[in-house]
Amino acid sequence: MADQRIIRVCRTRPRVFVTSDIGNEPDDSESFVRYLLYSRTKGLVPCTSTHQRTRTRPDLMEAALRGYAQVVDNLNAHTDPDNKYPDAQTLFDLLKSGPTVYGRLALEPDCPLADGTKLLIESIDESEELLSTAAVKRFCSKLWIYMISDQDDTVIGCDGKTYQSNFATVWRWAKAFQNDFAVRMPWSLSADISKANHAPLAIVNGHMEGPLPLRLKIEAGDKLHLDASESYDPDGDVLTFHWFHYKEPTIAMGIWDLLIPDIDIVNVDTEFPGRKVEITMPPPEACGIDYVSETTATQLMTTYKRVIVQTTNRQLRGGRGPIPRIADWEPK
Repeated sequence: MADQRIIRVCRTRPRVFVTSDIGNEPDDSESFVRYLLYSRTKGLVPCTSTHQRTRTRPDLMEAALRGYAQVVDNLNAHTDPDNKYPDAQTLFDLLKSGPTVYGRLALEPDCPLADGTKLLIESIDESEELLSTAAVKRFCSKLWIYMISDQDDTVIGCDGKTYQSNFATVWRWAKAFQNDFAVRMPWSLSADISKANHAPLAIVNGHMEGPLPLRLKIEAGDKLHLDASESYDPDGDVLTFHWFHYKEPTIAMGIWDLLIPDIDIVNVDTEFPGRKVEITMPPPEACGIDYVSETTATQLMTTYKRVIVQTTNRQLRGGRGPIPRIADWEPK
């Protein structure tokens, strides 16, 4: 049986401000229920869209929050005491309607600021003091705007083929996040943690700060040792281990599968394959390595742990050893 003190805890979580044209179709109402099982919320604002231009539907969010109020105590029985779900009233207080006009009409001088707009401004600008340029840059670097605009729609699948669709880029994660959601929904029905499944804790080289990555520096060509033997499942289920080289974030633009060299991830644990691995680092670059811990319970649960490795190159070595000048280097 899981103990609340050994369940996965996230010390640092993104603060999320949601705007949604909820009410246009059932999908936003459904995804809002799913969302309530996860994030640290700073604002909930129903808004208009091209399909719903003159009204917002805060009543639909309120209906979901009333359901949430009935189950939040059960949900909190399945979390670490430091990661409690917020009480329903806190979320009700964060629910404010956006403007009931569409698009740039909300920017017209005679259009008053909606309550949701004011809440967004307050959430972003918590200080009335003027900030220095450096402070503004630091502040802006923390902001992420996720917009469903379908601009990233090409991916190489597990079969090596290229696919184009607005769903293809998330296929690799779909099994994990769908199973995670399927496991969390029963939490809302019972506070008995012995009757539910919980995600394993992925710990690499002693680092267990929830989803935060482990950051390491190592000299190019040296061997990197990664040890996940402290990882465990709070329900006592058997763990399996898998490591992979996550190339895409390593380079901002370009053909990453050609520009980023392959690395060999070698198992060095004969008792539990994958628990400990050794990697010979390539020439200098930021190298992302993801570690996956999975349980073999009735509902497969997956936890990812990212290791970001910054290779140094004091001896100015190239991919095939020392090179006298850049013109002598060619990609393999």
